[in-house]
Amino acid sequence: MQLFASTSVKQKQGLAITVQLQQAIKLLHFNNIELASYIEEQAQENPFIELDNAKEDKSPIDPLSSSKADQKDEKVTIDNQFETGDAFSSRQSGSNNNFEDEAGFGDTIHSPGPSLYEHVTQFAHNNFTDPLELRVALLLCEELEPSGWLPSDVSQISRRVSADDETMERVIKAMQNISPTGLFSRNLRECLTLQLEDKGLLFDDILSVISEIHLLAKGQIEILKRKFEISDKRMKTILTTIRSLDPKPGTQFFYEDRPITAPDLKISNKNDTWTVSLYSSNLPTIVIKKQFAKEAINNSLSGESKDFLKSYLSDAQWLKRAIQQRNETTVKIGMAILKFQQSFFEKGPAFLKPLTLKTISEDVGVHESTVSRVTSNSLVETPFGVLPLKFFFSSRISSSTDNEKSGASIRHQITSWVKSEDPSSPLSDEEIVEKFNLMGTKIARRTIAKYRKMDGIPSSFDRRKEAKLQGILL
Repeated sequence: MQLFASTSVKQKQGLAITVQLQQAIKLLHFNNIELASYIEEQAQENPFIELDNAKEDKSPIDPLSSSKADQKDEKVTIDNQFETGDAFSSRQSGSNNNFEDEAGFGDTIHSPGPSLYEHVTQFAHNNFTDPLELRVALLLCEELEPSGWLPSDVSQISRRVSADDETMERVIKAMQNISPTGLFSRNLRECLTLQLEDKGLLFDDILSVISEIHLLAKGQIEILKRKFEISDKRMKTILTTIRSLDPKPGTQFFYEDRPITAPDLKISNKNDTWTVSLYSSNLPTIVIKKQFAKEAINNSLSGESKDFLKSYLSDAQWLKRAIQQRNETTVKIGMAILKFQQSFFEKGPAFLKPLTLKTISEDVGVHESTVSRVTSNSLVETPFGVLPLKFFFSSRISSSTDNEKSGASIRHQITSWVKSEDPSSPLSDEEIVEKFNLMGTKIARRTIAKYRKMDGIPSSFDRRKEAKLQGILL
């Protein structure tokens, strides 16, 4: 067998995922809060980047103007509102400004009060002078559950401090005098009883109903009425009273330290003109220190250091262009959503139309994946509240009428019907299907059940049971 070497030339086309391309893709994923944090990190690393707050440049955008591919190169005037805290402020002076226009995000931020543990330990220190009792009380505070209840078995606590049962019971009773009433209860029955006693409503018939709390939880009202010979009117009063109690008083102190998320876009209507604005309370603007960069490069002693400084300047210029492109793309997508969903912005969620990522991508002139990235983590302020951009994309439901239905509008209609239904005869899934059929919309029962569960709506059986527990039905 003869072996020989040969040389051949091949041409191949490919896409190189450079570092800058990866960063550009990452910028599309960021909402404005995340983008602000990223910009601040870059400013700390790059000596040629300075951060400033951009001035507002408000320009109305016609939602009915075409933005198809033949116009995608046309310059779009963007409302670049890089605001500094007065995000909801009205831009017009006068006495016609309403509260909604003047309220900002800072007005809705409240400092959390003391935690449950801080509250109960302070009460213990203020009410016990005996060292043993104080030690027992503090151990009880440590064992207190988030609901405000004690474990049903406190014998382990008594063994840890070598306290007898009488001392334990005395300390527990003393700690149960704390506000809100019901803390340091050992079970639900004790919690409700303490609150009824505090309100002066501790009557024999209510105690009897609470003693059979398991029947009450199952909605077996008729059995309770017959067993304790309670009239319909009195049972309704008892149920209303029990519903007014707090079975888990400890949750009054529970809060989550969630980050405050501001909207990325604002779509509003003033003087019959819809506007789309890039909207953030703390997104800084990049200012490149060109003069400083020029002097630093010219004064550099070596070619290596000059190249190093030039790379920093190049990175700063690229970042500024990339963020501007990201902002323009976000506003263009917001404009397209406004154009296709204008009925929603004018009339409400019931008029949300079917919309896909492909429709928006073709209208804006970008790839479908770009639309997905921009809308995956962004919020928009609308006349109907702050909503994720993903909210406006919904599947199409077949209809015999010319009016197309989206999955989101179907969900809104189901919620509306359930809110207005007769509690004594709640709508079943089959009845909801029939109502849609009368409207010309064909939809399966399993789809109704899926949408109902997505919105946290119980079944008709559970809704009727809940109405009984609320005292609405007997």
